[in-house]
Amino acid sequence: MTTITRDQAICAFYYEEYNDKNVAKYSKLIDNVEDIEICYKTDPTKPILLCTHAINSDPFHILKYPKKSDVVGSTPKQGNTKKDAHLKRCIFFTTLGQVIAFLDAIYLPENSNNTEVYEKKGISMNDVLSLLWQHTKLMSESTVIGFSRWYSTSKIDFMDIPAKRKPVATGQKVSIRQVYSLKQEYIGTVYQFFNYVFDCFIS
Repeated sequence: MTTITRDQAICAFYYEEYNDKNVAKYSKLIDNVEDIEICYKTDPTKPILLCTHAINSDPFHILKYPKKSDVVGSTPKQGNTKKDAHLKRCIFFTTLGQVIAFLDAIYLPENSNNTEVYEKKGISMNDVLSLLWQHTKLMSESTVIGFSRWYSTSKIDFMDIPAKRKPVATGQKVSIRQVYSLKQEYIGTVYQFFNYVFDCFIS
C-alpha cells in the first residue's frame, strides 16, 4: 500500500501535476463545497469524492487522507491522559497478518516516486524489530535471531530485495536492505489501513 497525502490526492483526482499552485486551486474547489471530502476505499492512489455522511457511515472501508497539518507520528501527543491511554491500547497489532500488512505499508521494495512521503534508506533486522516492539507485543520476547527466522519466511514484500552486509558503529557487519521507507511523521497514518484501529485516529 502506497501512502499519499490529501494534497497529492486532490491533484491526482483532477489529473493535474502536484505543485503548490494546483494544490491551492483545486483544494478550494473541494473545500468550498459543503459536506464533500476526498477519500479512498482500498487504494490511496485512486481518490474519489464522496459526501462526508457517506464517509462517516462506513469509516472502516472509506478512508480519509492525511493532511500535512495533522499527520500523526508513531508517538501519541501528550496532554490528554485518557486519550493517550486509549491510543496506546489501540496501536498494538494482535495478529501476524496485521504485522505483515503494517511492514508492507511502511517499507516499499520499489520506488513510489513520492519523495514527500517516502525516503530511500537502508534497514537491518534490528531496525525492523525495534519498530515492531513499539506496535505489537507479538515480538516482545523475540531475539534478532528468532525474529530473523520468522522474517525470512513471512513473505514480506521487501524481503525480495537482496541484502548486503555492511559495517556498523560497533565494528560488526549486519545485513542491510535498501528500501523506500515511509517518513516518520507519516507512520501514524497507516493505521487507517487496519479497521480495528481506525476510530482511534479520527481527530
